[in-house]
Amino acid sequence: MRTPFPLWTLLLALPLGMNAQRFDALRPPNTYRNADNPHFWKNAPPFEGYWQQDVQYRIKARLNEHTDVADGTVDLLYWNNSPDT
Repeated sequence: MRTPFPLWTLLLALPLGMNAQRFDALRPPNTYRNADNPHFWKNAPPFEGYWQQDVQYRIKARLNEHTDVADGTVDLLYWNNSPDT
């Protein structure tokens, strides 16, 4: 007996949907650019032709309380969303 087309495609697509990362502002990885994030500007541009740059920051810092010295690293992931080349 053959399985109907929609059923087997659903079974193949199910693992992909389960692996999709939902927007979560409090837990990494950063999901800011997701389609379900109501705060992401691409999901609700205020007017036609609107765009802005996107930067994802990952900051790892350590503070030595005895010497009052902070050290760490910063990683920036930048997206150029400008319509100009």
